Amino acid sequence: MNKKYSALLIVCAAVTLLCVLLLCTNFFGLRGEGKAAPDHTAAPTAASSHYGESAEYHAARDWLDFTSAYDPDGSILQSAVAEGGTDYAGDYTMYRVYSQELAGKLEEIVERYALSLHKSMSFCYGGDELCRAAGLENFLPANCECTGYIYDNGSFHFEGSALLNGAPVAYQFDRQMKGVFSETALDFPGEGEAATGVTSDGVRLYLTAGEDRSLIHAELPLSYVTITVPLGAKTETNPGGVTEDWLKELGGSFLWSRIG
Repeated sequence: MNKKYSALLIVCAAVTLLCVLLLCTNFFGLRGEGKAAPDHTAAPTAASSHYGESAEYHAARDWLDFTSAYDPDGSILQSAVAEGGTDYAGDYTMYRVYSQELAGKLEEIVERYALSLHKSMSFCYGGDELCRAAGLENFLPANCECTGYIYDNGSFHFEGSALLNGAPVAYQFDRQMKGVFSETALDFPGEGEAATGVTSDGVRLYLTAGEDRSLIHAELPLSYVTITVPLGAKTETNPGGVTEDWLKELGGSFLWSRIG
């Protein structure tokens, strides 16, 4: 077995292990309440803040447009594996890059929008560990138990829970650093599609209670943040749903000025 093929097997094994860990710890939000997980690969929407005008938004849009039509039957990926792999994993470990075309397109996009790339990722088990890894003062609600991951640049994702009518409800918290390219486009609402509120530390939040999920958004000096709750708005046919007041309460439980 040649060295190149051995290296490929190591990479594939590492990716497989990572996927298993993510699924087991529910990083992708696939479990809970019988609801479908939010589609973070969906086309980005226009933003209530400046996200819809940002380089990060347009880069995600360009990448999605390209990759959605690229290698539809997976034959290019299969050929790469069959031929002993590629040399792309080392430079683009955090991205779905397995061909020269994908590598070239990614470099074209980050150069066009002057963005940097994720280089590494680590898991965080608990709020204290997450805050230490991000270099932040604790911004989490009291007694917050969370599990997630963080990139080398400070972008992170974690899952937590909050009480609704006395029962715990899961949520996903995503922080995307400005100036960094991410394949996952934040689902900010369009203009006029969200209610607003201001936290005790002066941060404006955008609140959207949809049919099957609800969202809290904020644009901060260094990042964009989205909180996703897998429950729709409270209605006569959905009495267990969330209200705008509950979203404000959840949003107000974080110290946003410490997130940056």
